[in-house]
Amino acid sequence: MIDKEQILFIERPKAKCVECDAALDELNHHPTRLRVRETSPERADFCHDCWEFAKEDAYDSFWVTRRVKKEKRIPKLSRREKAVAVRALFESLWDRRDEEDVEAHLYFLSHLLLRWGGLKWVQNKTAPDGGEIVVFENPSTGDAIDIRAVDTSSEAIAEVKTRIENFLREYAPENDTALD
Repeated sequence: MIDKEQILFIERPKAKCVECDAALDELNHHPTRLRVRETSPERADFCHDCWEFAKEDAYDSFWVTRRVKKEKRIPKLSRREKAVAVRALFESLWDRRDEEDVEAHLYFLSHLLLRWGGLKWVQNKTAPDGGEIVVFENPSTGDAIDIRAVDTSSEAIAEVKTRIENFLREYAPENDTALD
């Protein structure tokens, strides 16, 4: 019988099968065997092929370990790096504003840049059709940028956030190991 203290000493799942060194990270699930020793429990993770032979050995318990594939996280970027990346995305969308419907993206990104120092708010004005236009200034060039205010749904905002997150993943250096 295993007591509560011993449970704390059960190791985390291993990356390889204890018998054949097959990678277990690619599997969705794999068998795990537990043998209780006097000092601490002994965990052994197996690939499916090796388990066919190992299950005949003596053990105290076994279960199927489920492996959850983790989504690639957005590397930590400094505020300045984020501002540069978002600025690059903003400019690429700005160049395509006549070909694609990117108003919601530009509106959202312009406010991020306002927050992170990439744009400066100048004024709000009314468009000829009665809509609102937010005027920003590019601090480095002094150019005025007119962005039409958009009412967006939560789905549209989620789409914009996803696009920004995907862009930041691609923008981040490959060798950056500091993750959120």
